[in-house]
Amino acid sequence: AASNFGQSAELDVKKSTPSYSREAYLTFDLSSVDTITSAKLELFGGLEYAPDSPVQIAAYAVPTTTWTQSAITYANRPATSSNPIAIVTLSDGAIKTYTWDLTAYLQSQKAAGHNVVSIDLRALNSALPLAQFASTEAGANAPALMIS
Repeated sequence: AASNFGQSAELDVKKSTPSYSREAYLTFDLSSVDTITSAKLELFGGLEYAPDSPVQIAAYAVPTTTWTQSAITYANRPATSSNPIAIVTLSDGAIKTYTWDLTAYLQSQKAAGHNVVSIDLRALNSALPLAQFASTEAGANAPALMIS
C-alpha cells in the first residue's frame, strides 16, 4: 500500500485481494484546448492472458489534481467520483489499443474552467489476469488523450 510505481513502464490495473489490487492514475493538461467535440483516452496493452470471464476497467474522475507521479501510493491516493465515467471490457488476452470515451466529462471540466484533469483506472470485477497498459515511461505506445 505504501509503494510508488510512478517510474514503471506499465500501468497495472487489477481488483483482487487488498494486498494485490492495482489502480492507475493519469493526469492531462487541457490548457491548450479551447473546444472539445470528442475526447477519448487511448491505452495500449491488455490482459496477461485470456480471462475466465470478461474484465471491466472503469475510468473514474479524480477531483484532486495535486497528487504527483513520484509520491502517489495506494495508501495516499486521492478520492474519486463514486460512479465511473467510462468503462471498457477486456474479454481476451489481445494486446491492442483500448479506448475510453471521456467526452462528456472533459467537456464539463472545461466548462467549469478546469485545465488539468485526473483519471483513475480501476477494475470493476475481481479477475486473475492483471491488466497492463504502456505508461509514458515505456517510450512507445504511451497513454494518449485524443481530442477533436
